[in-house]
Amino acid sequence: MFRKFLYVFALLLGLILATHFAISPALAATCTWTGASTDWADSGNWANCSGAVPGATDTAVIPATANNPVISANTDVGTLTIQSGATVTINGGVTVTAGSLNLSGTLTGGGDITVSLTAVWNAGGIMSGSGETHIMGSATFDLSAYGVDLVGRTVRNEGTMTWNGPSTIWASAGAAFINEAAGTINAQTTTGDVSFYDALNTTTFQNQGTITANGASSGYGLQMLTAFSNDGAVTLQNAWLRMVYGSTNSGDFLGGSGAILFIGKNDAPGQNFTFSSGSNITIEYVVFEMVSTATVSSYYDASGANGRTQVLGYAGGSTITFTPDASIVSLGDRLDVPLYTTVDLSSGDPISIPRIEHYGILTGTNAITVTSLYNWRAGTLGGGGSLTVAQGATMYPRGTGAKSLNGRALTNHGTITWMDTGPINGSSSAMIDNYGSFDAANDATFNGQANVTFNNYDTLVKSGGTQTTTLDIVFNNYGVIRPESGQIAFTYGNVALPPASATNLNGGSLEVDGLLDIQGGMLTGSGTILGDVQNGGLIAPGQSPGAITIQGSYTQTVSGTLSMELGITAQDIVTVTGTAVLTGTLEINLLQGYTPALLDSFQILAYTSHTGEFGTLLLPALSEGWGWDVTYEPDGVYVQVTQKESYVYLPIAIKP
Repeated sequence: MFRKFLYVFALLLGLILATHFAISPALAATCTWTGASTDWADSGNWANCSGAVPGATDTAVIPATANNPVISANTDVGTLTIQSGATVTINGGVTVTAGSLNLSGTLTGGGDITVSLTAVWNAGGIMSGSGETHIMGSATFDLSAYGVDLVGRTVRNEGTMTWNGPSTIWASAGAAFINEAAGTINAQTTTGDVSFYDALNTTTFQNQGTITANGASSGYGLQMLTAFSNDGAVTLQNAWLRMVYGSTNSGDFLGGSGAILFIGKNDAPGQNFTFSSGSNITIEYVVFEMVSTATVSSYYDASGANGRTQVLGYAGGSTITFTPDASIVSLGDRLDVPLYTTVDLSSGDPISIPRIEHYGILTGTNAITVTSLYNWRAGTLGGGGSLTVAQGATMYPRGTGAKSLNGRALTNHGTITWMDTGPINGSSSAMIDNYGSFDAANDATFNGQANVTFNNYDTLVKSGGTQTTTLDIVFNNYGVIRPESGQIAFTYGNVALPPASATNLNGGSLEVDGLLDIQGGMLTGSGTILGDVQNGGLIAPGQSPGAITIQGSYTQTVSGTLSMELGITAQDIVTVTGTAVLTGTLEINLLQGYTPALLDSFQILAYTSHTGEFGTLLLPALSEGWGWDVTYEPDGVYVQVTQKESYVYLPIAIKP
C-alpha cells in the first residue's frame, strides 16, 4: 500500500513539475552575434543565447563582424541593438517585430521592421534598402544625433518622436519619412537646427500627424531640404520651418510670436508650392523665397508683433497667388513685392496693411488699404481691385524707372508724393480719386490719355522740380490745383474748374492743351497759364497783389468775374498774349493802406486785342466828387480816378 502511495505521489509531483516548466517563460537572454555565417536563424552564430536564436524577450546585440546577419524569415525580438560598423539585412517580404531598436550601425534590405516600445537612432546610424521601418503608436522614437542616414528606406512614425537639435537626417535614393496621422514629432531646436537634408531632391517628408518645433527664441528651427508636404499640423514655438522643395499642403501651419515660415530657399529657386483650400497658415512672419509659384487657397493670418509677408523673388520669375478660395485675415504689418515677382491678391477679402514695399507686380481683385507707408519703387499696380491710401498714410512713387497703373482704382485720403522722375504709365481704365494731397515733387510724366482718369477732389500740388510735370490723362478737377514750382501740364484735353474748385498759381505755371474752363470755380495766385482761358467763375490774382499771365486767349462770360486789387506801389494785373473777349463783371478792391488820389491810373488787363466790355462794374467808393473811369485801350483795360463833371443850374427868366 505504501509503495502504491509513493508511486502515485511521484506521478503527481512529476506532472506538477512538468506543467510548471511548460508554462514558465524562459529567462530573457542578451544574445551577441558572432558571425560564423550570415544566417540569423543559425544558433551557431549567437553567443550567450542558451543554444538558440534571439526570441521575443531577448536582446540581440549586433557588433561589427566579418559576416553580418541576414534575416530571411519573420522574426520576433525583444530589443535589436545594431552597433556602429554592423549591418543587419532584412530580406524582402520579411517582417521583424522588435520591442526596441537601438541603431548605431546599418539596418538595410527589402524587409520591414516594426518597433512597439522604443527606437533610438544614434549618430552614424543608417537605414537603407527598400523596406520600411514602422514605429508603432505605442512606441517612443528618439533622434538626438547630429548625423544619421536614410537611404532609400521608408520610415513610418505612429508613435512619439523626440528630435533634438543639432541633428540632421541625410536622406537620399528616394527615401521617405512619413509621420502618420497618429504620429507626433517634437523637434527641440533650442541648441541647434533639426534638418531633413537631400541635396538632389529625390526624397519626401510627409506629415499627416503633428509636428511641434520649439526654439525658445534661439534662432534655430526645422529645415526640410526635401519635398515636404503637410497634411496634418505643424506648430512653431519661437522657431522657424523652412520648406525647400515644392509640395502640396492641405494641413495647418501654426505659430505665434517668433514663428517664421520659409517657403522655398535661395539656393534651390524655382519650386512650386500649393496650400489647398481648407488648410491654415497662421504664422506671424511668412517668407516666400525664390519660388516659381505659390498658390494659396488657405486661411491666411500673418498678424502679430512681427507680422510680415515677405517675398524674395528671382530672375526666373515668381508668382504668389491668393485664390478666391483663400481667406486672408492679415498679411501682417508689411508686404514685400520684389522685382521679377507677381503677387496676386484675389481672395475677395478687404486687406488693411500698414506698409507695402513694391518693385514687381501687385495685382488681383482685393480691396487693399494702406494705413502708413507705400513705397512704389518700380513695377505694376494692376488688377480689378482697389488701393486706398488711408488718411494719415503716405504713398511714394519713387525712382527713375517706369511704373504702371493697370486697371486698378487708386483712392487717396492721405498723401501721395511723387518723389522722382520715373514716369507712371496708365492703362485699362485705371482711375485715381484724390481726396487728399497729390504732390508732384519732381519733374515727371503720367501717361495714359483716355485710359486713365484722375479725379481731383482735394489738392494737386507741384512742390518740386523746376521743369514740367505732365499729366497726359483725363483730368477732372473738383478741388485745388496748386503749381508751386515749375509747371503742371495737362496735355490731354480741357481742364474744368467747376464750383468750389480752384487753381492757385503759387509761383508756378499751368499748361492746358485745350481750354482752362472756369465753370464757377476760381483762378488765384501769381503765375502763368499756357493755353486759352474761359472765365465763367472768378479770376483773382493773389498774394495781394498778384500777376497772372495767360499765354493764349481770354474769354470772360456773363457769369464770370475779374477781381483786381489796387495799391499805392503795387497792383494786380492779368496779361493776355492773345485776344480778350469781355463781358461779365469787373470788381475792383483796394489793398490795405491805399487811399486813391486824383488821377491815379492802373492797367488791370493787358491784351493784344479785344472785343466787348464788362457788363457790370463793382468799384470802391471814392471821395465826393471823384469817380472811376474804365477805358478800353488797344493794349488793355485801364482804370483811373477822375474828377466828376459838375453842373450849376441858374434860374432864367424869360420875358414875353
